[in-house]
Amino acid sequence: MDWGVILQSVLLAVVVPLAAVVVNAAARWLRAKTAALLNGIDANWRYAIEEAAQLAVDAAEQSALAGLIGAAAEEKKRFACDFAERYLAQFNIRVDLDVIADLIEVEVRRQFGKPAANEDGVHALGD
Repeated sequence: MDWGVILQSVLLAVVVPLAAVVVNAAARWLRAKTAALLNGIDANWRYAIEEAAQLAVDAAEQSALAGLIGAAAEEKKRFACDFAERYLAQFNIRVDLDVIADLIEVEVRRQFGKPAANEDGVHALGD
């Protein structure tokens, strides 16, 4: 009896379903955190903040494609955070960098179909 094969089978049987649960929980947490961050904000500010995240993600992707920045996710995220912060500063809107980073994560998932749960907790398998 090969215990390595048995252990591998058991781990695969546990890890795959557990990974789906973890991704679903992370997506729910991120969605809830975003809603909490934007709750109670003036509609014009909310629009500007959401637009900043969208433009920042677009700018980071285009800059990476043009070779102006590296294609690594962390480099694009750093670029997008800086872009969003500068964009919002034009309107005298100051937002914590962690909040901007969270909103950019949400926008990336929205634009590129990364696994994110919908309101029913169902998520699409992807990346």
